[in-house]
Amino acid sequence: MAVTLIVDGSATSPSVHTDDQNTMYLKSREPQMSGNQAQTEEMWQGSTTAARAMYEEYKENPLITSMGLSQSGGKSSLRVLWFVDFVYGVAPEPDADNVITWDWTFVEIPTPLAAHEYFQYPYIPASGELIEDEMARADSAIKRGRSFVATGVYADWVNRYYALKMAGVEEWMQYGIEISKSYSTDDLAVAKAVHQNTGEAGLIATVGAPADVTAAINELQRIESYGSATPTSAVFAAANFEYVKRPPRCSYAIINALNPRFDIVETWLGVAKWSAVIYPGGSWDPPLSA
Repeated sequence: MAVTLIVDGSATSPSVHTDDQNTMYLKSREPQMSGNQAQTEEMWQGSTTAARAMYEEYKENPLITSMGLSQSGGKSSLRVLWFVDFVYGVAPEPDADNVITWDWTFVEIPTPLAAHEYFQYPYIPASGELIEDEMARADSAIKRGRSFVATGVYADWVNRYYALKMAGVEEWMQYGIEISKSYSTDDLAVAKAVHQNTGEAGLIATVGAPADVTAAINELQRIESYGSATPTSAVFAAANFEYVKRPPRCSYAIINALNPRFDIVETWLGVAKWSAVIYPGGSWDPPLSA
């Protein structure tokens, strides 16, 4: 049960409330000292049910030195001693380790013009060599400063290729997607585990993102093919990216000379396909020549 915490009134004159079974009220917040270390003592009050739930939520927080629960009838008080001074600052979060942030953004990948899906159409009817030869002739004509007009089955494709190259278009920007997961932990085993599987490829399930994040990303579409030489015949489909896990970005801090904390950012880069040779788990493995 998530407890509702009410922080109002003041330490010297707290507000009076009617308690319910799910609410804890801050009655006082005072500074304490432990040697040269400033601490904070809070006194919370509410129903016994809410006090016990709050105790369960707070007990794993590394910034808490001690807690004490006292009961009187159906009411309870919870004393919380923090290792840091929050009296003049922002009230502490119950457990920072439970906050996980997911982000995703697009990245542009410069790609040779000939690799665009429009010019890959001839490979579907297994006549790729024909268009390759024609495109090579177009490139040669441009290099030599000669005019060029394609003929044959794939003339429309090659003439468009020539026109684009003559207009200075050497490449196009296909897009990938970068997903990152940010969180904190005081568990060394978790910090070690994030380094595993670095450099391996897989589908979005290997990222382990929440269902809402996965559903949003899976709505992305890109051009998968063309039905003819007409540019408007583009066929769109779900992107279905493959993701390679990058090395994580980590930082380490010791809070108040006592409590360790790892701040971690895990990142996955998604593109259409990764090479199975370079990135284990990738789906693209060009066949060996006969």
